[in-house]
Amino acid sequence: MWIFTHGLASLICVGLIKEDSQEFIIKMLLDVGAANGYFSFYFESLGAERVVAVDLPRYINHDSPRWYLDKKVATLSSEELEEIDFHELHGGFIVAREILESRVEMRHHRVYDLAEALGERFDFVFCGSLLHHLRDPVLGLESIRDVMNPGAKLILSTPVDLTDPKTSYALFVGEPSLPAWWVPSPEGLKRMCRMAGFSQCEWITSFEITRKKEPKIVDIIGIVHVADSQVSDSVP
Repeated sequence: MWIFTHGLASLICVGLIKEDSQEFIIKMLLDVGAANGYFSFYFESLGAERVVAVDLPRYINHDSPRWYLDKKVATLSSEELEEIDFHELHGGFIVAREILESRVEMRHHRVYDLAEALGERFDFVFCGSLLHHLRDPVLGLESIRDVMNPGAKLILSTPVDLTDPKTSYALFVGEPSLPAWWVPSPEGLKRMCRMAGFSQCEWITSFEITRKKEPKIVDIIGIVHVADSQVSDSVP
């Protein structure tokens, strides 16, 4: 679990507040992979008129290898699975929403099913630390693009590898328990976005986050701003 401060949140969300005022410029916002809803509630506190948070319906909906999920589920009772669903996916959001008296809406869907499940489009999408959990991150980005209004913006934060930032590549992690699949370079991340149909993709920055669990591991999180969902004829 990562704990975000308002300072980090402001860094990730750079460009969303007008420079000459504190007016939040987003009206209808979608938070994909919302987890406990930290950013959903943060956007609401900034003044977003409507915020919809999306996360998985159940633990078994993680994009893990089938053999791993089958093995894991075989060791658990239905009651234990329900407890995992509540504590890992739903409980934190429910408690926080009640305490904050929030109007944020929670929907439970896989990222691959967004267009059919939501049936509406948004002015802005935030997707934080989700792509590396997907075996097909480009398909995930295409699904996000399908629920964006013309001219909408996507802010994407995800682990990146900075060994050779100007070369397009992705490291295969292959960790089934998280799950973790791919960690791209900055250029690789931008090209994923272009392959998904976004013609504008701007690298913003990166920062370090240290996991609380032992052994402590430092993740490098990259941030890109993505817009213009018109598909180009070629990938620049």
